[in-house]
Amino acid sequence: MPASLLEQVDGLAALERTDRDALIQEAVRIYVEERKKRDMREQLRRGYREMSRINLTLAEEGPIFERIGSLP
Repeated sequence: MPASLLEQVDGLAALERTDRDALIQEAVRIYVEERKKRDMREQLRRGYREMSRINLTLAEEGPIFERIGSLP
């Protein structure tokens, strides 16, 4: 890790009244949580896109099924 970054970490640790290891541990924990959230949002986006295609197909085919259902 570059010395300048370590200096910044040490400065933040002092402000937070903690040590470097604890600060880095917390930063990594937050990063991992945020990454999980970002991945989940992307999975949801993909799922919603796929469902929108399915819903469009069903909406377009709906009148066909309605006509079939009204046959004698």
